[in-house]
Amino acid sequence: MPSPPPVRPVVRLPHPASPLREVGRVKVRAMAESAAGSRGRIFISYRRDETAYPAGWLYDRLADHYGGGQVFKDVDSIELGDDFVQVITRAVGSCDVLLALIGEQWLTITDVHGQRRLDDPDDFVRLEIEAALARNVRIIPILVDGANMPRAHELPAGLASLVRRQALELSPSRFEYDTSRLLKVLDTTLAEVRTAQDDASAISTSAARQAEQNAAENDVPAAAGAARGLLAGADSTTTQPAAQPFQESTSAHSTTPTGDEGRPSKTVSVSHRSRTLRRVIMIGVPLAALLALYLIIQFVLHEPTPPQDNGAQSPASNEFKEKAPWRLVVRDGSGTGCTVTLVNRDTQETWSNGYAVYGTASFLIPQAGTFRWSAESGCTVVSRPGPGNLTLPAVVDGVGTSDAFKPPAMITVRVKDFHGDAQCKLQLLDVATGTVVDIGELNKQKDSVTLQPQGRPLVYLFNDACAVQVSPG
Repeated sequence: MPSPPPVRPVVRLPHPASPLREVGRVKVRAMAESAAGSRGRIFISYRRDETAYPAGWLYDRLADHYGGGQVFKDVDSIELGDDFVQVITRAVGSCDVLLALIGEQWLTITDVHGQRRLDDPDDFVRLEIEAALARNVRIIPILVDGANMPRAHELPAGLASLVRRQALELSPSRFEYDTSRLLKVLDTTLAEVRTAQDDASAISTSAARQAEQNAAENDVPAAAGAARGLLAGADSTTTQPAAQPFQESTSAHSTTPTGDEGRPSKTVSVSHRSRTLRRVIMIGVPLAALLALYLIIQFVLHEPTPPQDNGAQSPASNEFKEKAPWRLVVRDGSGTGCTVTLVNRDTQETWSNGYAVYGTASFLIPQAGTFRWSAESGCTVVSRPGPGNLTLPAVVDGVGTSDAFKPPAMITVRVKDFHGDAQCKLQLLDVATGTVVDIGELNKQKDSVTLQPQGRPLVYLFNDACAVQVSPG
């Protein structure tokens, strides 16, 4: 990790758990419902006595990239005299991404009474993450300096779904590389959030204008009907009292107009009927417009764009329901390249292959759920159960990931073909969690690299471009 920047003066604030002792579980709901903040906010959740330095370095990097106003970290984002609880509540409620920094003691750290902090319903870290989960905010666990992702049974019920979020390891030996990967994910996520918000705003404005136009158009015939009613009343020779809206004619000698050939009829006040119709229109049209607007916004925000003619071979056209881990196979049938976007409908998380696929490529997906995908026309997308079984030595060619394999203590990766590129970037990932356990780079001066699985029982290799030979040793 780079040399630490100068340490900022630390504002001594109360223990994060203590201010919430009086409000209890209502605070999660308040955080989840408060979403009126600025767009593109990033919230850094951490414990000061465990991951304060990594949080500070990460804040500096994100603030340089997005601006300090878009990144929230309590010590740097709370002014003296501000209400600690209210400021953090607003920040969690309005954030679009939450980064949960997890150190080696994150799961077990205790308070002054010896109670595990995560078991305290008013623990601030717990409240922050629970609120983000309740809003389906994109949560990225950041595993600091070798920390492991907790298991569901080790967490309170409200945090159990955190284990399904794909994590990023933040290692001292590759801080720049890890944060660069994080910035790419954040750029994509925040762009999607802005697009969804802009689309919803445009739809809202258009629907409101249409509702006003419809109301104005419906007022014209109603006003004309009322005018005709007044003119008819002025010329009529009827002698019935004006207060009686319906008067039945019972005499052939009456001056009240009758039906065909003298049959009795009812005289209806045209102006009264017009006023009633106008009231119905004035009330009904805005209500109908609001209902339509609500349904449209829900559809735009929560439904991914369906693919065009893609020839997918999947049970539900463009949807998979898979148990973790599984493999996504992409075939380019048009020669123009395929970029696939996956949306986990259970968690609303989004994944996309970073490089276009030409030919065929496979990607190991470590998450379970119901996935909806979209891709360019001419692309075939299918799923394969399980992580596969790669036997070393083996050749892994082109964009994508290898099948899973049981690693030896050391893995040697040697380039066989650069396919016209100047370099290749490699990642060794854990099948169980999807976290990066080691990285490497091949170029014209360095045609082989050694990767360490760090004791992981099952791993897979990501290769961005080259054909490589993977061997023990």
